[in-house]
Amino acid sequence: MYNRPILLWAVVVCNLLLTAYLLFKDSSSASDRVVYFDAVKLVSNYEGIKASRSMLEEHAKLSNLRIDTLKAELALANKNFSTFKGSTKDKLFLENIVRFKQDQLSNYQRTVDEVNRTNEKKAMDGVLGRVNQLVSEYAKSHNYEIVLTGTQMGNIAYGDERVDITEDLLQFLNDRYAQGK
Repeated sequence: MYNRPILLWAVVVCNLLLTAYLLFKDSSSASDRVVYFDAVKLVSNYEGIKASRSMLEEHAKLSNLRIDTLKAELALANKNFSTFKGSTKDKLFLENIVRFKQDQLSNYQRTVDEVNRTNEKKAMDGVLGRVNQLVSEYAKSHNYEIVLTGTQMGNIAYGDERVDITEDLLQFLNDRYAQGK
């Protein structure tokens, strides 16, 4: 998955800067132009992220099929080795096959894990980048000065639901996703 500590740290720093800005700005004029959204709710319900996750899961299923095949081959090699009653030379040959199958499985699992992490990071970076673009577009079209992000870290302790744009923003994102834009 993408690097959460860095992302969360960046969100916290941005929100601190925005909070400082709001403290020094006339709050009565900004109150109708400062809004927030629930990032967790937005991310978990955005169709673009759902589609990206679905694609990643399909790729993982294919990789797991190959892992299952390698495990079956290893189990068969182990069975052949443990039940073999022939010469020492042939027993060593079977032992080498078992080691080879173990290494093959281990290497493949490592590679799959690395590829899955890389693919997930690329996919999430792309989708979250698109979400950020659309949030900016939405904010500009609604004349918002500042859009804050509420996260599980609690960087917004309270937000009146009148300035919570999560549902409207989510609808906008999903509509744009459905349009392919």
